Amino acid sequence: MGLRQAMSACALLCLTLTAGRGSAQDGALNASSVILPSQATLFPLIPTFRTVSPHPRGVCSTWGRHHYRMFDGELYQLPGPCNYVLASHCRAAYEHFNIQIRRTVTPSDSAISQVTMKLEGMVLELRRETVSANGERVPLPFIQGGVLAERSGESLRVTARLGLELQWDWKDALSVAIDEQYRNQTCGLCGDFNGIKDSDRVTAAGVTISPLEFGKLQKLDGPTEHCEDPTAPPPETNCTEAVSTPLSTSVRPH
Repeated sequence: MGLRQAMSACALLCLTLTAGRGSAQDGALNASSVILPSQATLFPLIPTFRTVSPHPRGVCSTWGRHHYRMFDGELYQLPGPCNYVLASHCRAAYEHFNIQIRRTVTPSDSAISQVTMKLEGMVLELRRETVSANGERVPLPFIQGGVLAERSGESLRVTARLGLELQWDWKDALSVAIDEQYRNQTCGLCGDFNGIKDSDRVTAAGVTISPLEFGKLQKLDGPTEHCEDPTAPPPETNCTEAVSTPLSTSVRPH
């Protein structure tokens, strides 16, 4: 029996039972009031998306003049113009997600120019006001498999049913929130999400490396690309400065 026939039969059964109760109380049921299977309206099944649990979860943000806040709360600056792994699911047999980010760095600006998301068997490429899926530009809202990309106010929001949400203001501010299930299973500029602040830049030998050295480890050049790493640290600025565009609190530093 197909889905439509099964749902129609169920609807008819419910009506018959209701009619039986009414007949016992009020007498004969008016046959014209019964909705037959062929008359029943069936609504399409809409995929649902599990939102990222607000407590606990990991939130990683980047904003302004190349500020970053890791899942575990460490703040640092990385002025690199290269393609970097922002966050990936790296310590499991199957990689659920891989998010890469590239900034355009000038003396007066440091905006995000491209975000690449690999998840649920597809590749999403996010650029200024455009979204592509597997190489083809798609309109918003876009839904496929377990992924939903949509506008949220002045921002872009991508929600994945596997327990991830990304929000980008199309400019310099972006945040990634992931479920607790990924604790101690992530790599990239956002850190390992192990709950220990200031531990991501500590090597196995116990040496704390600089943000520039840490960034080099997360760099991922294209097949024909050789991106030059920054050679000097950026001027010290307040990493708790507010982002320039109002977004949800998940994208702001905490």
